[in-house]
Amino acid sequence: QLYIDIFKYAGSDMIGSISGMAQGQGINLLLNVYFGPAVNAARAVAYQVQGAVTQFGNNFMTAVRPQIIKSYAEGNLDDMWKLVYQSSCFSYYLMLMICMPICLEADYVLSLWLGKYPDHTVSFLILIIILCMIQTLKTPRTTIFHATGKVFWANITVGIVLCLAFPLAYLFLELGGSPESVFWACIITVALSELVSVFVLKRFVEFSISRYLISVHGRCALVSFVSLLIPYLLYSLIVPQSFLRLITTCLLTTLSVVVTSLYVGMDKEMRMKLYSIVKKKIFKR
Repeated sequence: QLYIDIFKYAGSDMIGSISGMAQGQGINLLLNVYFGPAVNAARAVAYQVQGAVTQFGNNFMTAVRPQIIKSYAEGNLDDMWKLVYQSSCFSYYLMLMICMPICLEADYVLSLWLGKYPDHTVSFLILIIILCMIQTLKTPRTTIFHATGKVFWANITVGIVLCLAFPLAYLFLELGGSPESVFWACIITVALSELVSVFVLKRFVEFSISRYLISVHGRCALVSFVSLLIPYLLYSLIVPQSFLRLITTCLLTTLSVVVTSLYVGMDKEMRMKLYSIVKKKIFKR
């Protein structure tokens, strides 16, 4: 019986992985058929950046995931949800700090890295980073599914929604859409899968859906908007591309994200907890 339960759990999780892979390879196929290998080369470059960015987010969650599972196993659901809220927001803010300057300076960064690069690479890169940012929010919540062991319905429902990216992208292209439209199809389905996943989780763990969406998705969206205002304004004023503008953009976006995250993206409890951790680290050194 133990082996049966293990294989059920692993097999259910594999469904979600296959759906994500099917989505990516389906987009590859469509880009090849409609636009040829040159556009697919642009996608490959953009996905290399995605791999590096995603790895950074995964490293952060490695430390948090066992604590979420432990809190659920002990029945401390309040502590578990605090961890989920905080880790979702913190991981998003860290990703935003890295991704915002990349999006603003995508053209110059690609020129430094590759010299000459395929058409559509910049737009693909920005859209894929937006996709990564949305997916960052789901990792702590997905950990709860693994803690409960109720991964079958989560993977089935979310997997079906993710696979809808292929027919939706095909529809966009048939209607004369640009290569970028396939990534908009992915963004739409990933955003929809977020909502579906939240409602499925409600079946197994009691929590407020509205509070979760406001505290995590709403707060992160607000931080993204506010922290982008000043860097984008100054970036627009410094017209010529240069290494100096790249450094200035990186410094401004980092400062903007840090300040906005502290005073817009965190409540008083989260702020005080962060201050105490920083103080301990300083005095320890």
